[in-house]
Formats: sequence, structure tokens, C-alpha cells
Amino acid sequence: MLEFIENRKKERQAEGKFFFEMRVGVNTGTVVSGVVGVKNFQFDIWGDTVNIASHMESNGAINRMNVSGNTMELIKDEF
Repeated sequence: MLEFIENRKKERQAEGKFFFEMRVGVNTGTVVSGVVGVKNFQFDIWGDTVNIASHMESNGAINRMNVSGNTMELIKDEF
């Protein structure tokens, strides 16, 4: 996803058009999920796991993925 966004950004910049950038925050843990709404339903998730991922995303560098220590321990031998 990050690679696609970066390539698309370069294309759009070359054309002088508006482009998107993104940040990603990843955390691993438990969440609570549910459906919210009365007329228009939405599925959502909540909890500390989501909050930590959100903080990592909002404080991260543009076009980069920030991974929490919890997640790093799980994936360190894979990536």
C-alpha cells in the first residue's frame, strides 16, 4: 500500500495534480468490536491496541510504517 501511494504521488506530482500521502501505525493485541448506529450501521473496533496504533500513526513520518514493540516481537524473524 505504501509503495502504491508513493508511486501514485510521483505520477500526480509530474502531472501537477493533487496527491495523497499516508502514515501507518501497527499494534498487536486485543480489541473490542461492534456495530454502531440506528439507521446507518458501521462496524468499529476500540481498545488500547487501537489507541496505541493510532498514536503511532499520527506521530509517525509520512509514507512510513511504525510498528509497536508487541508487533515487532511477533514479526522480527519474518521481516
